[in-house]
Amino acid sequence: FLDSGCNMDGSERIAELLRERFSGDWRELLAEIQVGFVLFLVLSSLEALEAWKGLVALLCSSGSLMRQKPDDMAEFVRVLRRQLEHVPADFFRDEISSANFLGPALSNLVEEAAAAWDSASNIESDVESEIHTVG
Repeated sequence: FLDSGCNMDGSERIAELLRERFSGDWRELLAEIQVGFVLFLVLSSLEALEAWKGLVALLCSSGSLMRQKPDDMAEFVRVLRRQLEHVPADFFRDEISSANFLGPALSNLVEEAAAAWDSASNIESDVESEIHTVG
């Protein structure tokens, strides 16, 4: 249900999801990301993995949202970072994730952050450290 392409700004789609599915509440969107991650990690739910990947990729492509809601996007980066700390070491070599979307998505997030702010040091350093961890 989500376009996970990293070439288009996903900000409008995030705004639509917030209105239609999450009553405009950013915390509910972050909770959805967390629930999807936990369901995948604990129950090996491929459906949950796909939902998590879609939301993460969409948020990573949301450059306009970074300018409009920098605190919300910073919270997303913190949530993602905490999640990645719990991913098994072989996750990025596993067949399920062999077409790994995360490296390109995080690279896109860094590019969007740089374009959104001249001094995006906080969010950019968090994302860059995750890229080095993943890559």
